[in-house]
Amino acid sequence: MAFFHQPLLNTCLQIKQDDRIIQARNNKTQKEEAQPSHLKTVKRGTGPTFKIKFLTKEETLFFSEYDTIESIKRYIAKKYDIRTFEQVIMFKGVRLKHLDKISDLRVDEAEICLHLVIERKPLDLCIRMGSFDSPVQTIYITASHTNNIKEVIQKITDATNIPIKYLSLDVAMKNSNEEKDDIVSLDDEVKVIQDYLSPDGSCPLFRVKQVIIARLHFQESNQVINYYETVEEDSGDTIDDLLVRIVIERKLGRRNFNVRDTGSRAKLKNKTLLRTLFKIDISVGDAMGSLCCGCFG
Repeated sequence: MAFFHQPLLNTCLQIKQDDRIIQARNNKTQKEEAQPSHLKTVKRGTGPTFKIKFLTKEETLFFSEYDTIESIKRYIAKKYDIRTFEQVIMFKGVRLKHLDKISDLRVDEAEICLHLVIERKPLDLCIRMGSFDSPVQTIYITASHTNNIKEVIQKITDATNIPIKYLSLDVAMKNSNEEKDDIVSLDDEVKVIQDYLSPDGSCPLFRVKQVIIARLHFQESNQVINYYETVEEDSGDTIDDLLVRIVIERKLGRRNFNVRDTGSRAKLKNKTLLRTLFKIDISVGDAMGSLCCGCFG
């Protein structure tokens, strides 16, 4: 039976363990050298850098962390809350495209410096009146990202001549958990339009409650006045109901009424639903007797 001195045995075991470690390192190095250069992994946060400047800021970024211009835009969007569609990245006066590769800019360049321009174009808002699905009227207005809700409503007033007091604005916001959009009433005057844009910059659907604009023409005096009334989306009120309210409010007494659609000039029936109308002309005949709510012809 052979006996080994314990210190000598430990030394031999340590040498064998070191040999295995060295061999493993050599195998790894040989494998990496045999790998094509475009497949080699580069440790993030190391290696050559480039700069990007915008406003009063300057960032130094690593080439190893960004492959395309789009990846830089995503970083800027996340850190500075500047949406990607608002970012324009320039290099030597040339506007770079989303899929342009950062590595292509390193040719014959000792130092790369990109410039970011924030480009915010006016927004074309589509405002539906009445129902989101079947609006009675669609209004188009131009707004900026920084317009607040009160300013947007003023623009709707300018476009339609409907007084502000009759207008209330809603927005359909996408709900990730449900198929149906959330309808949100916009009564927060602090928030601006940009707060309601989707990440890709697209505008949501806006809606104002339907407002009937009735142009009253009094044949007796040749006077013309406008009458406004808000109509709920599920309202069952008809032209008859509207005429009754006009008679009572303005104390018109017994009259003949002739109601036409302002756009088509078609004569409207008394049972026509108000929620299907926008602008109407009402010809008010001469007084026919004591105060009552009759004779809507």
